[in-house]
Amino acid sequence: MSDEEFIKNILDILHFAVYICFIKDLKTKDILCDDGLIHQLVHLTKSNTREYVNLKKIRNNFKKNLHIKNQILTFPKI
Repeated sequence: MSDEEFIKNILDILHFAVYICFIKDLKTKDILCDDGLIHQLVHLTKSNTREYVNLKKIRNNFKKNLHIKNQILTFPKI
């Protein structure tokens, strides 16, 4: 999808990212830190913070960290 479509669908994308981060049991400190994926996606939800993030870097991070391989996934134990 184009960058414009990505921004237009950012809330759905953010929801998907949160879910996949949970399923993949990614480290909270890595996804919520200042340059973490979830934190950066949240910045994209507001026009006044969007200009402070690197969309290309976020999209690359999104592709790298949220890739789902064709395998059976199990939910992390809570």
